[in-house]
Amino acid sequence: MSTDSRPQLTKDLVALRFGIDRRKLIRGGTFKMYALPRHVLSWCLRAQGRSYPDVGAEMGGRHHTTVMHSCEVVDKDPRLLEVAVDLALRVELEEVVMNWMTKHHAGKEG
Repeated sequence: MSTDSRPQLTKDLVALRFGIDRRKLIRGGTFKMYALPRHVLSWCLRAQGRSYPDVGAEMGGRHHTTVMHSCEVVDKDPRLLEVAVDLALRVELEEVVMNWMTKHHAGKEG
């Protein structure tokens, strides 16, 4: 799995975890049902080493200070932080599995 696919996988996992459509995760307005998952997504993308402006761009052009606020919300809420850490670890695990499969199954088609 390339690092370019991690944001997409992260969006998919966050949307699945919160039971919302992935498109609404980015464009769902300020309703709490979309805002909290969006905070978690911002935190997870930051955990991947992305800058605040890069996360903002990935989140539909949000300002970097919005991303900073989202990360602070997650850091201050133990329940949201637990969910965010779990999702971030799942993305990392998926990357390890995909890399292993690519390495060990390359050229074994047929």
